[in-house]
Amino acid sequence: MKKKADYQKMLLKMIRPLTRHYTDDGSGLYLGAFSAGYGNRIAEMEGFSRVLWGLASYWAGGGEDESLLSVYQKGLAAGTDPEASSY
Repeated sequence: MKKKADYQKMLLKMIRPLTRHYTDDGSGLYLGAFSAGYGNRIAEMEGFSRVLWGLASYWAGGGEDESLLSVYQKGLAAGTDPEASSY
């Protein structure tokens, strides 16, 4: 039977390789020119938000690895700032 810590480790194992693929302002996750019927910018935002689903649950559940916390804080700030290029 798996414990919460096992799932937390699996999540981190899946998302750690993605770290080098975040855009400079952190608001997107660039994984190549592959999108499902929309432009790359939308695909970057979708990649960013899909990982956030796992991280939000991880952090809310007591996960202690905060190595991506600053990336997501920066990305959310940039993506919600009307003056930012990634708004």
